[in-house]
Amino acid sequence: MPVSVTGTWSTLLIKCAASIFLVSIGLVALLSGTDRISSDVLRSPNIEGWPYDTGASRSRAAQTLIGTGPMPAIKHAERALLTDPLDSTVVGLLGRIQLVAGNEAAATSAFKVSGQLGWHDTLTQIYWMEQALKVEDFKVAATRLDALLRQVPNIESRDQLIASVLQSPEGKIEVAKRIKLAPSWVPMFATPAAEATAAQIGGRAEVLQLAGRGVLDCYTAGKLVNRLVRFNLVMPAQVLWQANCMESPALVYDGGFDKLDTTQFVTGFDWDLANRGDLDARITESQPGNRLLALTVNGASTQPVVRQMVVLQPGRYRLTWRMPGTSAQSARALSVSLACNSDLAKAKVGQAAGPNKSYFVDFVVDNTCLARRLTFWLAPKNPISLDNVVLKGFFG
Repeated sequence: MPVSVTGTWSTLLIKCAASIFLVSIGLVALLSGTDRISSDVLRSPNIEGWPYDTGASRSRAAQTLIGTGPMPAIKHAERALLTDPLDSTVVGLLGRIQLVAGNEAAATSAFKVSGQLGWHDTLTQIYWMEQALKVEDFKVAATRLDALLRQVPNIESRDQLIASVLQSPEGKIEVAKRIKLAPSWVPMFATPAAEATAAQIGGRAEVLQLAGRGVLDCYTAGKLVNRLVRFNLVMPAQVLWQANCMESPALVYDGGFDKLDTTQFVTGFDWDLANRGDLDARITESQPGNRLLALTVNGASTQPVVRQMVVLQPGRYRLTWRMPGTSAQSARALSVSLACNSDLAKAKVGQAAGPNKSYFVDFVVDNTCLARRLTFWLAPKNPISLDNVVLKGFFG
């Protein structure tokens, strides 16, 4: 039976057309995929010059701005804008390029457009925050900073942006108002970069103080407190600790050892247990809910077993504590110092204060230092239990 030439050619043309169509779809998908990737990854492969090359053009604009300068970058930004005129990030990038090029009017025009497109662009947020600071509109500046940190919490220029708003007392007040709303970036705000200066760390502590009590969990507050203390910013450290960690105005934190965790890193004004291997330190209970700190030194010499940093004004103070289940002999093996450093030479043995295993020591505090070490010392082979540590101003 004869084969139809016309039918054969028709079939081949259909197959070729289908193949071309599939290849075209694949090419468009590839171009689209690489274009989307180039929007997020600055130096990823990309192709510019096809109808939907927004990401590629935007990436080329950013690369050119960094590598060559603003003027060559403008054409790539304008190309991106041509393919997607409603993308706020494209408009914002064009505004940034114009700003670097010194074209203030053109930059402002671009940022006005990107601002009207929803304020989701990082460069736009930064621009209007800077403009607000120029006219001393600290409320708007703090609002823009808040929005930026919610949107891009790990932005590279984060610490510089925060510092720019905190340069004035008014800026600190407005940022504190935003922190009161408990945004997700508060723990990050309380953890400045390792290279932060004393002034920068102190400024953040001041803002957190303005925000009020309970804006941080105690552990995060404690890490900032430690850094303040290292810069000798003792009073701000104490205020921050009391606002976020202490439930009462007591001069000693956690006198009943209810929050002591021997497995956690010590922060702030918490109890600090000696880390020597010859100390046995355990949390026990004399009755359900009543925790005690059980201590025994197994070495050959008296050593500091537990201590805490306290901040005191000059005056007279009385320290009291209880030692439930401790023999009179072992109780005399415990002494306590209150000095600028842990100093055994300044330690005193407690005097019995009644039949309930209570003891006390009186101290006179001068103005030699603000931060002092309240340190308990224990002689070897004398097991004790420590509880109810209280420090009060003494006027008797």
